[in-house]
Amino acid sequence: MTMFGKAGEPAKTTLPTDLKMAFYSKWSAAGFASEAEALRHLVAIYVYGARHVESLHLHRIRAMAGDMSVTGPSVDQPGAGA
Repeated sequence: MTMFGKAGEPAKTTLPTDLKMAFYSKWSAAGFASEAEALRHLVAIYVYGARHVESLHLHRIRAMAGDMSVTGPSVDQPGAGA
């Protein structure tokens, strides 16, 4: 499964304005960079399941972090996050 590689296959639809605006609110609040990125994730979740997509993200993060020590507050601590 390639979720992070070059995307060359379009998947198009049209939406009612209120649904489009509600989707914009959701994906922007969730921190996605674009509507296309959010839609790619939704399609991948629909096809492969949320746990699999989550594991792909964890794998990428762990691959980047390597053996680095974890620094800063955890997500459970006050003040954690952006």
